[in-house]
Amino acid sequence: MPPTLITLCETQKRYPMVSSPRRRLVELLLGREPSQSLLALAPISLEIGRGESLGLIGRNGAGKSTLLQILAGVITPSGGALSINGRVAALLDLGAGLAMELTGRENIALQGPLLGMNAQTLSQRSEEIIEFSELGEFIDQPVRTYSAGMAVRLGFSIATAIDPDLLIIDEALSVGDGQFAKKSFNRIMELKTNGASVVFCSHVLYQVEKLCDRVLWLDRGRVQGLGAAADIIPRYTRFLEENTTIHSDFQRDQSGDLDRRSVYDSAGVTRITQVEMLKNRQVYDSATLAEIESGRDSVGLRIKFQSNLYDPIPHVAVVIHDTNRKVIASTSSERDEITLRRDSEGHVIAEVEFDAIPLLRGDYSIDVLLLCEQAIRVLEAVYEAIRFRIIQPHKEIGVVSLPRSWRTL
Repeated sequence: MPPTLITLCETQKRYPMVSSPRRRLVELLLGREPSQSLLALAPISLEIGRGESLGLIGRNGAGKSTLLQILAGVITPSGGALSINGRVAALLDLGAGLAMELTGRENIALQGPLLGMNAQTLSQRSEEIIEFSELGEFIDQPVRTYSAGMAVRLGFSIATAIDPDLLIIDEALSVGDGQFAKKSFNRIMELKTNGASVVFCSHVLYQVEKLCDRVLWLDRGRVQGLGAAADIIPRYTRFLEENTTIHSDFQRDQSGDLDRRSVYDSAGVTRITQVEMLKNRQVYDSATLAEIESGRDSVGLRIKFQSNLYDPIPHVAVVIHDTNRKVIASTSSERDEITLRRDSEGHVIAEVEFDAIPLLRGDYSIDVLLLCEQAIRVLEAVYEAIRFRIIQPHKEIGVVSLPRSWRTL
């Protein structure tokens, strides 16, 4: 375990529940504790080492935000002890702490000392913050005149201007849109590479597994698991499957266009242009649902996309789902160590094939995603890019037919 940066000892948080204003007034005047309270975070003891990354997972209302706010110093714990031996940068509600009537430049001057900058450091960093925010002449306009995206840019630029010992990230792997989203993500990764400890909260589990050394799972304010991501995330996934009704939110529209989620480049520089289904290595272009024989036919995809010539070639990932959107299998060019080739105009063609597919009877779909060079951030996704139906001549039941051998002794 590296040297300790954060120590929580039986740290907890309770919020008073007020039955009536009169009763609460009496309790305050008499110095009494509230007769009723809500346990937002049960007592937790935890150490985080310098340079370590801790993932924080759990359903809505699990106590994740409460723990993050305690670590960030936004709220104080109701009991126990907390020790942080270093500077903290918190990417929680970006832009929430800005003074609306002040200009962007004045906000930098106001926030700098709160982040621990002295006058000399603030003078040196101010122009760096302004340049990173890409606000240009708007830096001298009141923040109340900013769009939401501009306020987020300023908030992110200020929050990451210091070289923190602890970086707290709440669903903020990218902020803004277009190139600024890419730049902000690279800034976060740079801080991590330079040795900052990271506490990362996200519902995107593959990002947690990719970024974090350990994972803390909370539910209803209580610790359900703490350990290696490879151990905790499967337990949490099973818990969600048992306690959540899953509905498919991804459908083609009436025109038949693919359901696309682009979170990278509003100009469309990086974009999936075509996804074709391959059956036994031949393009399957029938309007009917493809029937694939289990253990015999192959299923593949030919994925065409374009990307910015000045950026690294994105990785391609594919995810197979059943009709309830439960993940059956997945892979990516990064996982399989495949180097993709790009032509002079930025076009890439990638094919992936599942030979003698071992899935058993049922309907399935495959999502296609483009991932950043670290294979963490989704640049674009096409959901249910292809659909197919598995048929089988035998009566084997389950989801997958496993390779096997028999012998008699």
